[in-house]
Amino acid sequence: MKSNKEKIYDFIQMHDTAEKEGGVSTTYIAQALSLQRTNVSSLLNALVEEGRIHKSNGRPVLYSIAGVSRGDEEECFCKMTGWQGSLQHPIQLAKAAVLYPGRSLNILIVGEKGTGKKEFAHLIYEYCLVKQIFSAESPFLQMNCRDYQGSAKDAREKLMGERQSGMLKDAESGILYMDNVQYLDGGLLREIASYSGKPGRKGLLIASCTPNAQPAQEEFQSEFPIVITMPRITERPIEERMEMIQTLFSTEASRVGRELVVKEELMRCLLLYECPENFQQLKRDIKIGCANAYVRELANDRRITLYVSDFEPTIRQGMSRFGQMREEIERLIPENSTFTFDGSRMRVSETETKNIYKELRQKAKQLESEGIEDEDIKMLLSTEVERAFGKYQQKLIHEVRSRKELELIVDEELIDMVERFLAKVENARNKKTDDAVFFGLCLHMKNVVNGTKTTESMDRLEISEVVTKYKQEYMLSLAFAEEIQEVYGRQLTIDEVILITMFLCYEPPKQTDKGQTVILYAFYGKDIAASIVRTITEITGFNHIFSFEVSHRQSETQIYESLKKCILEIEQKQGVFIVYDSDLVSKVAEEISAETGIMIRLFPAPVTTLGIELARKAMISSNLDAVYRDAMKSVGDFATSHEKYLITLCTTGKGGAEELKTYIERYGHMEDVQIIPLSMSNPKALQEAFRDLMRRGTILCVVGTFDPKLYSIPFCSITEVFTTPKERLPELLRKTESKDYEVDHQEVFHYLAGQFSHAEIKKVESSVEAFLQEVDQKLKHMTQDAQMGLLVHTACCIERLASGETSPENPKRKAILHQYHKEFQQLLRMLRPMEKAFHIIFSDDEVANMLMIIYQI
Repeated sequence: MKSNKEKIYDFIQMHDTAEKEGGVSTTYIAQALSLQRTNVSSLLNALVEEGRIHKSNGRPVLYSIAGVSRGDEEECFCKMTGWQGSLQHPIQLAKAAVLYPGRSLNILIVGEKGTGKKEFAHLIYEYCLVKQIFSAESPFLQMNCRDYQGSAKDAREKLMGERQSGMLKDAESGILYMDNVQYLDGGLLREIASYSGKPGRKGLLIASCTPNAQPAQEEFQSEFPIVITMPRITERPIEERMEMIQTLFSTEASRVGRELVVKEELMRCLLLYECPENFQQLKRDIKIGCANAYVRELANDRRITLYVSDFEPTIRQGMSRFGQMREEIERLIPENSTFTFDGSRMRVSETETKNIYKELRQKAKQLESEGIEDEDIKMLLSTEVERAFGKYQQKLIHEVRSRKELELIVDEELIDMVERFLAKVENARNKKTDDAVFFGLCLHMKNVVNGTKTTESMDRLEISEVVTKYKQEYMLSLAFAEEIQEVYGRQLTIDEVILITMFLCYEPPKQTDKGQTVILYAFYGKDIAASIVRTITEITGFNHIFSFEVSHRQSETQIYESLKKCILEIEQKQGVFIVYDSDLVSKVAEEISAETGIMIRLFPAPVTTLGIELARKAMISSNLDAVYRDAMKSVGDFATSHEKYLITLCTTGKGGAEELKTYIERYGHMEDVQIIPLSMSNPKALQEAFRDLMRRGTILCVVGTFDPKLYSIPFCSITEVFTTPKERLPELLRKTESKDYEVDHQEVFHYLAGQFSHAEIKKVESSVEAFLQEVDQKLKHMTQDAQMGLLVHTACCIERLASGETSPENPKRKAILHQYHKEFQQLLRMLRPMEKAFHIIFSDDEVANMLMIIYQI
């Protein structure tokens, strides 16, 4: 792995070309590579002494590769993509404002979220230093006006201070950047304008806002005569977006110290998908994708290949626009291209054709590294050969369905040769060959004789395995290879002969009968259920629908026994769906499910009950409209009686689940949904609770540390809830789409701060973060969901114990502590610092709860 010194040199080199003059500052390098500024400064001085980089004389000090000439006109702004393109006009306006005679003009930067307003303001500051508008000691002060929304008094005090000692005064010798200025009170904006317009005032004010919220006060606008509009990412040339992507991947490659490999499909998706938050969203999405890939390849010290699946699902939507921009995209990203980023440069190469032998060798090495014996590897690989070859064959025949279609692609003489060859094979084996083999082999041989299909050399062991197992087929394939050589002059290698042999021997896996979910209609009355089933069966031809007659003359015990006998006879391993019209059927069916273990789901359809009720109402009322009104009310009550539920889960049913409920109630906007916190510690009680809720209504989704996998109810992880922007939380919970987000623990602690009253949140944050890191390093590398679940649970546990509450009992404690005895002792040692810090004691039940989260028991 490269040293930090070499990473810094590579980073400067990446930002240092003849076309892009400029240089980079110490702060910029430190932030980009996540290094300490003092360490970066020391390493930069060492590189200067070695003569490898050049140090500028101006302020700020900029570093560049030695020998490259610089021009002060672009040495700052060239750091932003588009400085010679879509940002050329904004840069000209900025320079004009800074260099205006007398004093620099105040600037208002208008742009949507993520367009780079803050970065552009920083570059204006650097330009002021280079042009010596300000001295090297001049400050760059920032104020996010969003923090003072609705607090005009606090904002005024921050800006004006007592006796004009606020930020406006402090920025007299430099720049004050006010972000999101639209959130300031109109009166305060006029005060700022008045202060700025004073004769002799020094310093430069830069404000920014979104396009739809530009301050309307005339006084304010008059003091900000230069308005710079930052373009949206969709308004920029596609080449600039490509440059952004390259820069971001190069930066991430520098950070991880490993090469990043990006295939054509992913690059195209990143170029085309919607970015509502512009460059910042692109940056965030690429960072998340690289982080996911890094975690996946953490155990391997090699290059990291990124896949579309590593990124947000929205990335995939970019391919829907490919048809509209095909020519532009293919010019930038050629077909079958692969992009490799090493932190200093980008390489583009043609993607290698997949080779099943190479895949098998990689699989064998992987199995060997996992300690699997040679004999077991051979057995596993033989299955893998058939699987890999099956995929290859299916790919070949995907577009061919008939002999006529085949003749449009393959030479007729070659088709005849393959037919004669397969006839010999059938005769020798006394077994008919599948049509898929014929189509697949024709297409494969077309590639072989044209020289477009190549194979890598196989290991002798691989050749020996195939020849030994399929000796007869191998001999027939050899004879066919000789015929191909005579007709087409193409000598086949032994690897190609082996592949032909595999065509002859491949058999698709047999479909196993996994059983069938059956439907049972259980209604009161003679032949009612049977008539319904008979009608459905005649229309559909299906045979998995059955009937059960419930008699009012039978006792509950008799109904129980006869229904159980019926279910045992018709059940086909995949459970029974019962449509019923009596609560008695629902009651006994649940008892049968508990006794037999057969999955049963119930759906009420009270046809007979409703009919009896209507008959009674018609008897006592001669008013047709009254009967109709009552009937509609009964149907309406039946149709709308179901409640909607969302379940939050944790190991205890308290703490984490309760906090999740509070968070979702606050930000989820689910007023029509009841949020129920439940415990995972007792599986039977949890199932019963689920069944009870399902009888009364619909469970929209389950939110928790890991999926309990009950009744196919959609699951949403705790990580998704806390990392999804609050405004998108309702959409997430109602759609329950699976997404991978980069976990931001500070957001979670910020939320918990408003809930805790006994434990100091900063102290909780530092203690829990240290605990999570130790668990991850010494006990088990946790998934993001497990890590987030342990964070919330532990923090809430500290608050609960600090308040004097006791921990609830974990019914699985003994079994967990017995199975994870060693881990239990380790976890106790890790918890001691928090026990001392907060003067609490974690009970064995709480430790068992934590083990359940860590190991997802």
